[in-house]
Amino acid sequence: MATDGQYYLSSNEESEYELESDEQVDEEDYGGASLDDVYQDMQNPQKVAWPNDAYREFMELICKHRLPNSAGDSIIKFFDKFSGLNVSPLPTSTNIGRQFLDNADIRYTSFKDVTITTFQDIEYTLHYRPIIQAVKSLLVIDSINQNFALNYVKKWEMKNGIEHQIYEEQYNCDWWWQEESNLIADRRLLSLIFYSDATTLDHMGKSSGHPLFISLGNIPNFQRNKPESKALVAYLPILKPKDNKTKNSDGFRKLQRNVFQRCLRVLIEPILRSPELYFVIRGEAVAFTPRISVILADMPEADKYTNVYQPSSSKRPCGSCLVLKNDLNNTELNILPRTIHNMKQAIENDEAHEHSIHPEPNIFWQLRNFNIYQAVVPDRMHMLDLGLFKYMLDYTKKLLNEQCGGWAVQTIEQRLTSIPRFHGLKIMKNVSDMTRMTADELRNIMKVIVIVLDNLYQSEGEEVNNERLCGVFHKFLKMYLATREESFTSDSCDQLQV
Repeated sequence: MATDGQYYLSSNEESEYELESDEQVDEEDYGGASLDDVYQDMQNPQKVAWPNDAYREFMELICKHRLPNSAGDSIIKFFDKFSGLNVSPLPTSTNIGRQFLDNADIRYTSFKDVTITTFQDIEYTLHYRPIIQAVKSLLVIDSINQNFALNYVKKWEMKNGIEHQIYEEQYNCDWWWQEESNLIADRRLLSLIFYSDATTLDHMGKSSGHPLFISLGNIPNFQRNKPESKALVAYLPILKPKDNKTKNSDGFRKLQRNVFQRCLRVLIEPILRSPELYFVIRGEAVAFTPRISVILADMPEADKYTNVYQPSSSKRPCGSCLVLKNDLNNTELNILPRTIHNMKQAIENDEAHEHSIHPEPNIFWQLRNFNIYQAVVPDRMHMLDLGLFKYMLDYTKKLLNEQCGGWAVQTIEQRLTSIPRFHGLKIMKNVSDMTRMTADELRNIMKVIVIVLDNLYQSEGEEVNNERLCGVFHKFLKMYLATREESFTSDSCDQLQV
């Protein structure tokens, strides 16, 4: 609960998990996107004082191809050996070149820290840069700036004499048209895409981080899929309790949620209080109204944004709707969506537990015309590759063990491992433990799964016959390929809906 600028955990007794009084967002975070700032940027473009052009192009090569220091050093030695120059224009080592970049005064790349809380005598900070600066770091990239979309574009195609609308980019979609139609004259829509996921930072899995990235819906898909089209905004703090008792306590979990909400407040409040932002697009100052369009996340991460119970302990695990856990595979239901109104009402009526939602306020409730429960969507890799397809494989193994015994699963593994080498196909030798498979390994199994299951066993009685099992995987693969299309029509969108 928030009172007088402070966040407190819902408890009748004093708790050690109290979140300290909330500091104000740094005023500098609101700057950098006024009309005066834009004209300053236009009159004083970014210039890095490179030692020479060869040095610059060498470091661009290292960064573009993400070459390790050892590869860069080999290039330097090769160049110095055959160039015939008395003084090499390249750095003495790749590491020296990286240090030059780290020390260079490059705009919009500076990060800072703000203390979020102190827990068990450890200070936890948010390492971040303002979203406005992250946006500007994307727009100084020439390929992004030149391909940046400023207006809604409606696309159609004729099929059998009937016009069908095409959805290819964000700015071809109905949402964009609706938002754009509500803007003040001469304003453009700036579509912000968020993506975050807690991850390990080393091969041993001993250190972890929680990075948050943004991209822009104004960027075409072909450009947005490139690494330079994502900007790192922050590393969210990960609280580490000293014992399992603390880790499993309600107070600690509430502290985790409040820390997450405070971090989001620091990041998005400049958007809340800055309805008009100016940026340089193709050499001209353009006024924008920012809108968060999509938050990409897996289900546990989505539940953090929506303040919904985690899937393992949730009666209604979906962050977008109120479907019961036991009805997730029922496609005949009339699904009731989550909205800000019905979630607030559930909390006010003491029905938060029935709706599997935590009773704390959500920072996204403050955004105009924004439904956080519809904006959070699963990315395709977590939803299909690591989610649905892995579940189908696990379910198939259990089904075959019940119907046929262990020999059927062993035959599947033998067929997979006996597939000869082929370009673009990599099959693991040990496929018995699918929980450890990566998305790439699962995608390779997708390519051959129907062939591997074909004529696997003979069916009797009420069992799931082999032909039906292959048919289920065939339908999934058709759906999977359909989601990977570069564009969609109104008809294809209807076909993908359950």
